[in-house]
Amino acid sequence: GLNPEDVIYASWIDREGIVIPYAVVVNHKLKSVIITCRGSLSINDILTDAMVKPKSLIQSGKRWGFDGRDSYAHTGFLQIAENIRSHLQAHGTLHKLLGKTPVAKVDIDLENEKYRLPPIKAKNLPHCVGYKLVITGHSLGGGVAATLSLLLRPEFPEVRCIGFSAPGCVFNK
Repeated sequence: GLNPEDVIYASWIDREGIVIPYAVVVNHKLKSVIITCRGSLSINDILTDAMVKPKSLIQSGKRWGFDGRDSYAHTGFLQIAENIRSHLQAHGTLHKLLGKTPVAKVDIDLENEKYRLPPIKAKNLPHCVGYKLVITGHSLGGGVAATLSLLLRPEFPEVRCIGFSAPGCVFNK
């Protein structure tokens, strides 16, 4: 099982199209850093699920280092994944845990409403160099997990996504 110190970050904040509850935990037995995204539970989540208009991945690709041309994602999932990715980047959480130097240079205003989440503990993080990065979620969380994996892949090419009952409308291809 997990010990309380294995929970690096947990937030239960749920804002329509902005953020869903998610957590970053370390499983030393599996040698994995795991990001888990909660599925649909609230009215806000249902409204996010309904944000199905495809959004181009060109800007996301430029920001995070992949080719987003001719690619589209579910607007709600993309917005939430972008905000989670930005929050993790601003605090250097995954880089510190996994012993990697950040590549993406992103200016993030932590006073912005989107990023006003509980702070991520930065001191006394466990040494997880060589661990796997796994992102998982169910339903809405599965769609966000898939999208977040795409945004993380340029800096963490070994990232694995395990989605359960993720909607079929996450990406156009």
